[in-house]
Amino acid sequence: MIHHLDLRYKNSNLVIKLDMSKAYDRVNWNFLLLIMEKMGFPSRFLSLIKHAIQDYWFTVLVNGETTGFFKSTRGLRQGDPISPALFIIAAEALSKGIDHLFNGNADMYFQTKCEVKISHLSYADDVIIFTNCKEAGLIRLMNFLRKFEEQSGQQINQAKSAFIPGRKGNLIANKIKNITGFSMKALPITYLGAPLDKATRGKYFMRT
Repeated sequence: MIHHLDLRYKNSNLVIKLDMSKAYDRVNWNFLLLIMEKMGFPSRFLSLIKHAIQDYWFTVLVNGETTGFFKSTRGLRQGDPISPALFIIAAEALSKGIDHLFNGNADMYFQTKCEVKISHLSYADDVIIFTNCKEAGLIRLMNFLRKFEEQSGQQINQAKSAFIPGRKGNLIANKIKNITGFSMKALPITYLGAPLDKATRGKYFMRT
């Protein structure tokens, strides 16, 4: 996909890399349970999950002494064996939502020589979106992402998220920045520990 970034089309290709802020700590419990219900998990299992994530208390130490206990309203416990699976379920809602958005708006797709229709890559909270620089499509995308933030409790870190435009997209970089709130970044970028670049072949990275 990255190798096709500079293909000449009416609307230049665009890659958006999202950075989710404290993703584990921000999962909305009601949102998670709703997604699990829509996925078909039985009510008995949902009840067990609800108790597992909600039935615990926190305290704060001040000068070495506890200052009372309180409950949280969101987040998954670090170190709990079931937390990674629950987080992936919550994150799947973003992936399905992006797919649904692009399927209903074919003009938003990233253009390739082989006409492959790929809207994004996602692994847990690491998300790369493949789209183009069409203004209407970017506005639709950002409206969807804001709605996802409101419903899921997740928050996109605008300072660390970035966009990489194709060759022609550099001419409208300021407009893209105004729509998304993200900064423009140059290749290569890193995804799941692997560098992505349009000009360098995979054999080079295997050697390095």
